[in-house]
Amino acid sequence: MADQSPVTVQFFYNELKKKVSDSNAKLLLHSAVVRSGISCAADAPLQKEDAQALCMELIRSGGPGFQVGRAVYNSWVR
Repeated sequence: MADQSPVTVQFFYNELKKKVSDSNAKLLLHSAVVRSGISCAADAPLQKEDAQALCMELIRSGGPGFQVGRAVYNSWVR
């Protein structure tokens, strides 16, 4: 069984909302979740592999997604 990370999809959303509007945060996060293939509840802790995949997708999106993806990866996932 893979290790769980302390982050959730909701955590990513809250971090994105600090950088962009609510609707843009939802759009960025939804796009990254779909591209990474993650399927879980927003408040469920992500498996470490899923959190890494989500961070990478946010980093690939550039701009605020890059900032949030990099910060979460360096602080919580790595």
